[in-house]
Amino acid sequence: MISHSFFLISSPSSSFFSFFFSSSSFISTGSLIKIAIDFCTIGPVITYSYLSWCKTWELGPSHATVSSVVAHSNDRFFTVISRSYVYWMPLHLITYGVVPLRHRLVWVSLCSVGFAALLSFTNSEFDDAQAEIDAGEEAVSEN
Repeated sequence: MISHSFFLISSPSSSFFSFFFSSSSFISTGSLIKIAIDFCTIGPVITYSYLSWCKTWELGPSHATVSSVVAHSNDRFFTVISRSYVYWMPLHLITYGVVPLRHRLVWVSLCSVGFAALLSFTNSEFDDAQAEIDAGEEAVSEN
């Protein structure tokens, strides 16, 4: 989630949390605070916006209705956000605790590719489930 929100809060959060990052432990208090704030505030907003944006472009801007986009986003939100927490939490601990500063950009970029694959897999699970429901409804309506 940090990679998606990098452009939104990088500068303010970097200067705000800079005084916390002088710890010699595995991961500094500032890093934990930044991860927690990102997960609790910007992460859900970015995730919901992403789901809404995807559905809008899937239907086409002229055919997407607010109710269909909201229903789609509500159906998938908790699954996607829980998987993103499970995915990003350990990776952020590794990023801020193990990966040297000069390698973090490459590391987070590689992690973002993995996260995109996770989102694609999650989306295909929902599409497969929806196809099964539609097939069942068609079978019932034929009888």
